[in-house]
Amino acid sequence: MGSGKMDGGETMLKKRLIAGVMACAVMFGFGFGTAHFVPREGSPVMAAEGKSGIVPFTLPIPYNAQGSFQLEFVNDKGISKPNSPAFVAGVSNSVTVEIQGIDTEKIYIFLVNKGTGKSSQLGVYTFDFANKTYAKISEDIDGAFQSLSAFPEETTEPPIEPTQESLPDPTYEASDPTEPISPTASAVVGDLNGDGLVNASDAALILIYAAAVGAGYEGTLPEYFTK
Repeated sequence: MGSGKMDGGETMLKKRLIAGVMACAVMFGFGFGTAHFVPREGSPVMAAEGKSGIVPFTLPIPYNAQGSFQLEFVNDKGISKPNSPAFVAGVSNSVTVEIQGIDTEKIYIFLVNKGTGKSSQLGVYTFDFANKTYAKISEDIDGAFQSLSAFPEETTEPPIEPTQESLPDPTYEASDPTEPISPTASAVVGDLNGDGLVNASDAALILIYAAAVGAGYEGTLPEYFTK
């Protein structure tokens, strides 16, 4: 009799233990035959995970920038995001990178020159992954490219110094228009007065001589002006 009562008590105790375990499993989301935990909506674990999302970040590239670059993303906790693929400035006018995160994060974005390995801070942004948007806190795109020598240097040609041949002859004296003009021998064709120039003065001599010939003069031009 005593042994039967003990067996019955143990059986009842086992049933109560099994019922308690099943109740806990239902309460906390455990499933029998599985190896994972499914947090119930509204539980502290679910709230800690937050809402994740992907936000596309677009960088406009200055039109006159040159070189190969890459973007690095680091949040305010020092955790790095995946870098952007390398891009070549001048080939396209912008580059877009998709950034993944949870809730809201402050992210620092750095521009890296692939040729030199140097980097410069491009800006600081607030990424709202829940709403898939971002807003800039500070930004200096041109300054980042400039600090990485992405812009070609402007060259200016030095002024041309005058040569000795281009300088006027300091010994040359202009002829006095009040003095009579007499044609002399010159190496310059058409230079009748011998001043080294062919200009209106020479043309005037020809007209005067032509008028004299028309009036009956039969001598040469030099003879006419030296008579």
